Amino acid sequence: MLPHPVTFVRHGQCVGNAQGRVVGQWDSPLTPLGHTQAEAAAALLVARPRPVAIVSSDLQRARATAEVIADALDVPLFLDRGLREQSFGTMEGLLFSELTGSHPTTGHINEIRWGTGSRSPTCTRAWPRPSTGSPRPTTGRWCW
Repeated sequence: MLPHPVTFVRHGQCVGNAQGRVVGQWDSPLTPLGHTQAEAAAALLVARPRPVAIVSSDLQRARATAEVIADALDVPLFLDRGLREQSFGTMEGLLFSELTGSHPTTGHINEIRWGTGSRSPTCTRAWPRPSTGSPRPTTGRWCW
């Protein structure tokens, strides 16, 4: 058993979540609901054994959630860029509904999903073959 238990808390709702956008490392702030969710998480954590510190991603949605919790628990907050969400490159900021249509730099994305036990998303994308212009489907990690 760890000398200090580890508790994971997901950030509250951010603007990108509420709009149905791919967020990734796009630095989207919390919505009012997200702030309420952070306060609710803090209220639950106050009743648990007090942690020695809070460690959070430096992205504002995670940082704002962690600040609320750290203040409620009166513990230090450390920001770590290494805890950022995975980058989705040029898809960040796009609406999920836009991913089923064409995009000039990513091609046509049909599907993004997490595989069982996978740490990385897989996607299926088709882009024109240089010689014929017809779509060539590709499936695999990091295919955008």
